[in-house]
Amino acid sequence: MDNQEVYDIAHEIIKILKLLKRKASNHVEGKCLNMSSYMILHLLKEEPKKTLTEISENLGLPNSTASVLVDKLVKEGLVDRVKDSADRRKVIICLTDKAVRYSKEIKDAHIKSFSDLLKRANNDELEDILSGLRILSRIIEEGDSKSKLT
Repeated sequence: MDNQEVYDIAHEIIKILKLLKRKASNHVEGKCLNMSSYMILHLLKEEPKKTLTEISENLGLPNSTASVLVDKLVKEGLVDRVKDSADRRKVIICLTDKAVRYSKEIKDAHIKSFSDLLKRANNDELEDILSGLRILSRIIEEGDSKSKLT
C-alpha cells in the first residue's frame, strides 16, 4: 500500500466521522455536549463508578482536561462526585438519573440517524459496509494489542 492509499483511507474515515457527527447532532435538539464529554458519559454507562484518573486513562485525556469536563458534567447534573466508602480519599465519578435519561435520548437519536442513512443502501451494500467495518475494527484491535506488547 502506498502513501496515497493510506491518505485516502484516513481521509474517508475522517469525512465519515464528521458526517455522522453532524447527522447525529441534528437529531438531538438542545443537547450540546462535546465529544469528550459524551465519551465520559458512555464510559460511565458501560463501567460505572470510575475515578478521575481511570476516566482520563481510559479515554487518553490528560487529568486536567478530564477534570474540567467532569466539572462541567457535574454542573449539568449529569454526574456526581462521591467519596468512596472504602477509602475516603478516593472520589468516585458516577452517572446521575438525568444522565441515564440523556444517554437514552442520544442513543435513540443515533439509532434513528443511522436507520435513516442505511435505508438508502440495498442489502448487498449493507453487507459490504458491515464486513468492511468489522475488518477495520479487527485490524485496529490487533494493532492495539501488538503495541501493548512492545
